[in-house]
Amino acid sequence: MTESEFTSQIESANEYRPTARYWLYATAGALIALLYGWELAGVLRGSFPLSALLERLLFLCVGLGLLGWGLYTVRGRVVLAKDRLIWHKPVGAPEVVQFRQLISATEAGRFGTSLALLYHPLRPDGLVDLDDARSLFLPTVGEQDALLARLQEKIPT
Repeated sequence: MTESEFTSQIESANEYRPTARYWLYATAGALIALLYGWELAGVLRGSFPLSALLERLLFLCVGLGLLGWGLYTVRGRVVLAKDRLIWHKPVGAPEVVQFRQLISATEAGRFGTSLALLYHPLRPDGLVDLDDARSLFLPTVGEQDALLARLQEKIPT
């Protein structure tokens, strides 16, 4: 299904956006990349040992990775529709989990709590595959407690 088909199926949907924390991560990554890029340029102009070059290059890559992850996450959104949850990623197809597929929904995480969903995938014929389980980790979103409560209400018993 295309994104427009998902949007047309949403009735009384709620949209949850990632928190501003991811903008902070992206800003920190940009600053780290900028500072170590500057340092790397200085190392390349001078006669420094190879270890200094590799050290600056490592931290430059870490900063760029943090910047990319922060920007990727902040551009996504979680939509709670009438019968499904849709994680619209900035790149790629949206991840869709119908409520009938849900096994559990909990908060988990190390840098802050985010939602972890455990669900049964759909078979090609549209039925739920009870022999398999998959997970979906969502970013920290605004009004996360309300989203978690709504998801836990929707879990089939």
